[in-house]
Amino acid sequence: MPNARLLEFGLGEGTQYFLNSCRDVTSVELVTPANDQNWFQKCVGDFQGYPHWNPILKVGSCELQRPDALALQGLDPSLYEGSYLFELKDLCDSLFSKESYDIAFVDPVIHLRGDLVNELFGRVSVIVAHDTAYSDRIYGWVKNFEGFGYTIIQSLAKGRPVFLKRSFSEGQKLMNWCVNNQTALFFDDSAQFSKTLNCYLYDETYRVNLQNNAARQIRRMINNERQALIFENFIQNLK
Repeated sequence: MPNARLLEFGLGEGTQYFLNSCRDVTSVELVTPANDQNWFQKCVGDFQGYPHWNPILKVGSCELQRPDALALQGLDPSLYEGSYLFELKDLCDSLFSKESYDIAFVDPVIHLRGDLVNELFGRVSVIVAHDTAYSDRIYGWVKNFEGFGYTIIQSLAKGRPVFLKRSFSEGQKLMNWCVNNQTALFFDDSAQFSKTLNCYLYDETYRVNLQNNAARQIRRMINNERQALIFENFIQNLK
């Protein structure tokens, strides 16, 4: 990905890989007032020698702290208060008003990752949601009930095929919508992912065909009335 401009949420071991692999990297450490900031300072010390790196520490308001705690308890924080969603939107508005990015990598310390992924739709061509299969606690409440089905459908409907690791995807319901080289791009290892991603980013004809096909195919596959009923039942079960 030597020509890619990457936006990373959450600094860590992967940051150095991105710095060695991408043209420009902006790394945002998004924390609540209760989170320790020492990790950000350590990473700044470790990676300060990279001239194409822009590290940003964003300490959220107290309004971000309670939703983060609610998500960790398995509750949907937006049912209790929605101001944190505007805070995430304002952060993304600020980031994208200054730069454009090819890839966004979502791996922050906070547990509102699903909301952050949703906020990135329409802003960047490739969104990588890290650790989706690691633990319910990583992505907060929504992983317990919904998984990423609605997020995938939303992505496809907007003409954005999804990248999926084959071993993670096989046997899951998302395979109902994710067809290789039509609505999804599967990979088995990091080398294959990098090769596939490069084709998607830099071959415009290939990318446009996939985007058009993803939007067209998902509309053929999805029964809107049935999905609306499923979603309504999902909402009722949360109450």
